[in-house]
Amino acid sequence: MSTGILVRDIVSAPGLTFERMLRTEASKLWSLRSPRWIAIAMVLGPLVLGSARASVAPSASLGALRSGAAAGFESVAIGVLPVAFLAAVLGLVAMGSEYTGEVISGTFMVSPRRRLFVVAKTIPVLIASFVAALIGLTGAGIVATVILDSRGYDAIFSAELLGIVGCGALAAALLGILGVASAALTRSLVVAAISLAAVIVLAPTTIGILGGAALARLTDLLPATAIQALVTRAPAIPFTVEGAPVSTLTSGGGFLVLIGWVSCSLALALVLIQRRSVTSVRARRRRGRSALPPQSTLTTGLRVVNVLRSEILKLATLPAAWWLLGVSSGATVLIAILTASSIRPQDLLLGPLLPGDVALITADTQSQVIASGLGLAQMLLTFFGAIAVTIEFSSGNIRPTLLAVPRRAVLLLCKTGVVTAAATVFSLVAGLLAAALSTPILNRQGFAAQLFSPIVLETVVRCTVACTLITIIGCAAGVLLRAPVAAISVLVAVFILSHTALGPLQVATQGTPLVWLANLDELFPSAVVAVQTIPPKSSWPQYLSGSILQFDPNQAMVVIAGWAILGGVAALLVFRRRSV
Repeated sequence: MSTGILVRDIVSAPGLTFERMLRTEASKLWSLRSPRWIAIAMVLGPLVLGSARASVAPSASLGALRSGAAAGFESVAIGVLPVAFLAAVLGLVAMGSEYTGEVISGTFMVSPRRRLFVVAKTIPVLIASFVAALIGLTGAGIVATVILDSRGYDAIFSAELLGIVGCGALAAALLGILGVASAALTRSLVVAAISLAAVIVLAPTTIGILGGAALARLTDLLPATAIQALVTRAPAIPFTVEGAPVSTLTSGGGFLVLIGWVSCSLALALVLIQRRSVTSVRARRRRGRSALPPQSTLTTGLRVVNVLRSEILKLATLPAAWWLLGVSSGATVLIAILTASSIRPQDLLLGPLLPGDVALITADTQSQVIASGLGLAQMLLTFFGAIAVTIEFSSGNIRPTLLAVPRRAVLLLCKTGVVTAAATVFSLVAGLLAAALSTPILNRQGFAAQLFSPIVLETVVRCTVACTLITIIGCAAGVLLRAPVAAISVLVAVFILSHTALGPLQVATQGTPLVWLANLDELFPSAVVAVQTIPPKSSWPQYLSGSILQFDPNQAMVVIAGWAILGGVAALLVFRRRSV
């Protein structure tokens, strides 16, 4: 059902009651294809994750250290954060589609009570998020109970397990409201998607990287950490965003934090949507521009140099791309400075310092400091690659572009090359600045750091190569999915949620044959591991205790390169064959 039909039906109606408005917004939501796929993922995601967690639990007859209740709790809790993130995406799509499709003005002509419209838009998202999450988490609990019961556990299904299911569904519903409010505040689907990803998954990781007890407590005020507190029940392992500290909040405290985020965001959205224009200034400027590519591209032939020039102009006029490049570079430098300021040789060694100890640990410390901001930068660069590619699909400009450049392989290679080159240059400059600014600080802290040492050059080169490959992965995701929100969601799942789910499973299954299933975590890209340097005369243990696999930095770089190559080839094949 199209939005135009819905608007025409409302206009012809004798009156517009809140009940009719609510029914219309529910119809709008399910007339879109993406909400249906998101709801299916919210149901199937917890089932898959819960089944995997229950399946890797060691047999109770082998003397499992934790009870069946703990394994059952973890089988449900492991799917709560991914489901909550999907619920936020659902709210984002529901509200953001009004701005992307530029139908918000017509909607407000029919429904001038803007605040009531936001409420009517929020309620279907809340109900859909709660129901889908409830079904998925309940199914995960039932499947986990059956699997764990077959493995010899008892006392699995309990009131506490039902409490986790209910709390997880409630958290998903609240994140759905947060998605609606974010889209209403930013008036842009892309900006709202980046903002939500930053608040939910990037901020906890960044604060965890910076470390420190004072900073660690800040994560308790973030939605992802609050969700972890809400659904964690002892003696289960808490599932946190990779790199983030475990919350110190109680379940009630986590619920209050979520309520605070949702209440403040929704209240601000209700105030601003009543007072300001329905579209941003940037969107109005975009409407005034021609959808055709530069005239030189149409008239001077299909030489590669002209296609490259056109792609450079497109990237140069994309504000979101420059913001992402600037923030990723600035974060790399700033986090390196803060990390260097917080480390002393005395903190890294036990006992009194001997004459050669400082020189021994300086090289490794300097490398870690330079690369300390890569955990945040890698996500921003994948977003940059995805948005730089998807912007033409979402705006519809891909059609005139292909009229001007019908050789799709040439177009995609030029587009990816320009985007990747920009990321490479910014990453190289950021790495050099991080090294130059952090070296004097390390020396003041008591290290014997040297700016022109081989370890610095190796670290900067590895960071630049990793960032280049990661940007290619982002571009490939953009071409394959053709929508910025979908691409950003998949990239968050690949780079963060995969490690969040599989990392604790490696600990839970150590020493058992099932640890090899959890070792799949190593097959997901991680630039933080890939840029580490191995000091001379030292070895990298391939396995930790309990057969936990860990790739060395070179193997981790090969994994990233494999994702980039396979993603790039798949994107090229799909782009050449699929209609636009």
